[in-house]
Amino acid sequence: MVRMELCPECASKLVYPVMWREVPYSDEWKIELRCPDCEWGVRSNFAHEAVERFDSVLNHGTDKLIHDCEQLSASNMRDYIDRFQDALQDDHILPEDF
Repeated sequence: MVRMELCPECASKLVYPVMWREVPYSDEWKIELRCPDCEWGVRSNFAHEAVERFDSVLNHGTDKLIHDCEQLSASNMRDYIDRFQDALQDDHILPEDF
């Protein structure tokens, strides 16, 4: 099984596609991969099954990034609200501030 998301040079799990396109009259894809950790890269043809699996890995990573970003945004907003509330209670915010 081809694990396209793993770098063969440094074992990083962050390999991503720079470019990909279907190979005409074939069940393969021409994909250029890059590792952000060691700068390894390759341009090669990959079987459709491997590309499908890689696409699932990329989608899972995207979903995780979106979830983490939403969690961080919510945490930042809670912190902002708490600080604003404290400032109001301690009379650090006056009508002329608006």
